[in-house]
Amino acid sequence: SSGMARRLEELGAPGDRLRVIANWADGRALVPRTSETSFRREHGLEGRFVVMYSGNLGAAHDVATFVEAARKLENHRDVAFVFIGEGVRKPEAERLAQGLGNVRFLPYQPRERLGESLGSADVHLVGLREGFEGLLVPSKVYGALACGKPVLFVGPSGCEVARLVREEGVGFATKPGDAEGVAEAIHRLATDGELARRQGEKARRLFEEQYDRPVAISHWRQVLAEAADL
Repeated sequence: SSGMARRLEELGAPGDRLRVIANWADGRALVPRTSETSFRREHGLEGRFVVMYSGNLGAAHDVATFVEAARKLENHRDVAFVFIGEGVRKPEAERLAQGLGNVRFLPYQPRERLGESLGSADVHLVGLREGFEGLLVPSKVYGALACGKPVLFVGPSGCEVARLVREEGVGFATKPGDAEGVAEAIHRLATDGELARRQGEKARRLFEEQYDRPVAISHWRQVLAEAADL
């Protein structure tokens, strides 16, 4: 990311030797689809607004804010929070979610069903804890964009994903700990289908322009060709 490049420059790396190639996803395997999938039927999610966190529940990821937002929306029975994946922070998330009927945890899904599971969401959650900007970029954001779904990001306001979400209009971004802001954004998307549709369409267009696999491969080719000429 550009934030990583800045951090490397601060550590002494020459800026003219740095090239930024964004992360990507496979736009052929992950495509927009209607949310009413067999995945939803299997897990009793038909007719509900599905808020999904799919991927690593790792040390760098803010899960507490998302669970607290679920608590604030507990009385909205049409909204379901689904956490898919594993990681060192999963026990914390499960502990915080005890007693919440609108939260469920599922294991990683088979790779061949990834498109269906990601496509079952109405909005995707992406989180990053303070202090990790410029060190990593949550790769789950690219799968969400590929599936044409809005992104709800919780993390440092100056990081790559927050900028992307704000500037490109593909969702909402708020700071760690702002569970109220997360709950409000979810409620807004759940009650404004046109807004969710527009943000989802923008997400897929942005993905095709900047984050699809062929785009990244072409950038790699350029860098390798440039390096070979040195």
